[in-house]
Amino acid sequence: MEVKISVRSGGEYKGSKVVQTPCFIGRSKDVGLTISHPSVSRKHCELYEEAGQLFLRDNSSLNGTLLRGEFVEGPVPVKPGDEFVVGELQLCIEPMANVDAETEVLVSVVGESTSESATMIQPPPKVGTDGGELGLAPE
Repeated sequence: MEVKISVRSGGEYKGSKVVQTPCFIGRSKDVGLTISHPSVSRKHCELYEEAGQLFLRDNSSLNGTLLRGEFVEGPVPVKPGDEFVVGELQLCIEPMANVDAETEVLVSVVGESTSESATMIQPPPKVGTDGGELGLAPE
């Protein structure tokens, strides 16, 4: 199942990426969605499909994973539009039927409390935007 994961920090949109389940989310470069932020564990959590249902599972992360304000303990079903918290970041999931990879562009997402960045994918910018990096630029 294809899933679009959007990332926000402090309510501000930072970027999104389309991934194929099963997908780990974490700081490691060996996961489906890498987010280089100190509040995110190497393999923080996992999204996977079972019998047509999408599930979220925390992977014994240091800061935990929250869904609907509750810590995730074991696999929990998720639906389109559900938001969950990984470290200090808010993520939103939405299953995708079809994705045109040629219309996606790479952007950089920079954490609020660090200059480390995570590579994300999002649709091309709308006309009138500069198409530069999203997030906070290191000073």
